[in-house]
Amino acid sequence: MPQPSEAEWQMLVEKFREQCAALRTATDDLQRLEITTAYMRTAMHYFLSADEVKHEHLTRPFGYLHIALHNAGQGANVPLLDHKPESAKPAGTMREIVQAHLAYALELQTRSGRGTNIAAEEVAKLCRGRIGTEDGGDISATQIKAWRSDIRRKRASATTMNEFQRLGDLYKALVNSPKSDLKLKRARETSNNADVGYGLAAAAQS
Repeated sequence: MPQPSEAEWQMLVEKFREQCAALRTATDDLQRLEITTAYMRTAMHYFLSADEVKHEHLTRPFGYLHIALHNAGQGANVPLLDHKPESAKPAGTMREIVQAHLAYALELQTRSGRGTNIAAEEVAKLCRGRIGTEDGGDISATQIKAWRSDIRRKRASATTMNEFQRLGDLYKALVNSPKSDLKLKRARETSNNADVGYGLAAAAQS
């Protein structure tokens, strides 16, 4: 079955670069929404160049989201995106999850023998160009240290606390191993993937 060509792949990558550059300079949420919608449309067109995807309608999930985002950008109330929180305040948001991942990246490095300030600066640097605040800004070392402090003092949300604990269980063997250059190397490599699966331009403002 025909598949996307190398030339089509390179065109996709170049278009993604253009759209990501535009996203970095966007000044408001409407601009970011329009760019994100166009980004999704670009991905859909690429996937539809594969016959299996086209004939089996495998871009349908993209379609639902694309329509919802487009209509929201026109000011419409979109049922797909409009849901009441289960409690008085929304919980389980990406903001809370990302806070836990970045706080744990800091925890992992400091438990491996690195100084807190140096580790926090490195984690913040790793975020740049990959993940940022909800208004498009950079996440700072100060924010990351504050998130970890809130978790330690049990002042963070339940979602953030639970995700931090989940990561603690996942990397327990590494954290509990004796301090060594190898341990620090592995901790830094793991920190580089602290936003696993959440490389969205949305984290937290605080």
